[in-house]
Amino acid sequence: WNPYANSAVNYKREAGDLGGSSLVMAAVNWMGTNLPEAPLQVLKQKSAKVLEPVLDHPMRDVWQHPTRYLTRDGNPREWYSSELLWKAFAFSWITDGNVYIRKVRNASGQVIQLWYEPHFTCRPRWPQDGSEFISHYEVLRNGLWYRVEVEDVIHSRYGIDPNTPQLGLSPVASVYREIFTDGERARYSALILKNGGVIPFIISPDPSAANASLSAREIKDEWEYRTTGDNLGRPMVLTGPIKVQDIGVSPEKLLVEKASAIPEERLAAVIGIPAAVLGYGVGLDQTKVGATMRELREQAYESFLIPTQRVIAGELKAQLLPEFGDTKGLDVKHDLAQVRVLQEDRKALFERETMAFEKDIKTRAEVRSALGLDTKPEDEIYFSEWRETLKPAPEMPPLNVAAPPQLVNGKDQSKVVH
Repeated sequence: WNPYANSAVNYKREAGDLGGSSLVMAAVNWMGTNLPEAPLQVLKQKSAKVLEPVLDHPMRDVWQHPTRYLTRDGNPREWYSSELLWKAFAFSWITDGNVYIRKVRNASGQVIQLWYEPHFTCRPRWPQDGSEFISHYEVLRNGLWYRVEVEDVIHSRYGIDPNTPQLGLSPVASVYREIFTDGERARYSALILKNGGVIPFIISPDPSAANASLSAREIKDEWEYRTTGDNLGRPMVLTGPIKVQDIGVSPEKLLVEKASAIPEERLAAVIGIPAAVLGYGVGLDQTKVGATMRELREQAYESFLIPTQRVIAGELKAQLLPEFGDTKGLDVKHDLAQVRVLQEDRKALFERETMAFEKDIKTRAEVRSALGLDTKPEDEIYFSEWRETLKPAPEMPPLNVAAPPQLVNGKDQSKVVH
């Protein structure tokens, strides 16, 4: 898929390794940092409308400890954690749109480890006659491609490439030109500063002088030697007549820094993460007159991270969950109850679910399930039914209260009152 079909420039090649683009890595870092905040969980259908977490499900355990193994003395160790697996997941998801995770099995065929495979060392293969969608995968090792069976690879796609449906399609492909532009802007600024901070003037032999003793090449070499590097700022004396023409071009006049706004805006737009959340300058300027940072972070979750988590969970349900037995009545989701930025939404959810219970719209079990709480059989009850089970408290029996003493002629004449 080539969005620049009318251009002779291959912007994907010109953009180079996206891991070296600060513009792209800002999005990768944000996604990889925030993905683990909502842990992956396996849910079981308890009733028609109630799901409850299965805390001891083996898939959940393998994902939390993807590279765990036992040492010779029987102690568990890990090469890397699930948090690092999410970081790597985010890199391939953003930059390529294809994430590959290899399954490692024990002698019994059970999946015991999950290993990240970079998108540039793994690829799907299929027969040209279309008899199979994907026949197998291949991984690159020491310059050779080795076959890996389909059931041993988890392949998560960011959309579908219209020209190659076996592959995903990252939105970054539509902004290679802007990524290239941003890289060139940064390189241009760095070179200007490295070479003195401005493009100051043009130096040439004075054509009006006769018998000039220096050539243009000699003047250039001598000027660079005397005015750059460790000699910057030191006086210089040239023999022979020269002509200096001031052109006064500076980075500020060329608007080099302002040129970063367009790439930032477009990359943030195609990914779906507000520019301010990614730390882009164009987004931080907008927060001064618009939404607060908290509101923008909530928007980033709602417009990008939560929908992405839904896609990821769906792929894991289809490609990983069946490895651990019958999947009937099971689902895979991310637990958003632990996401700090959504806690205000959590409060609103609590109030909304409580009202639904009080209005006899939901049972107490449905409400507790929506809030991520455990349920019991006795929670299958509506509010009106629950109220009928309540008995009024018995009335207190009358108490004998002694009246204050009444003294008549020094004697107590008080009586007991009921």
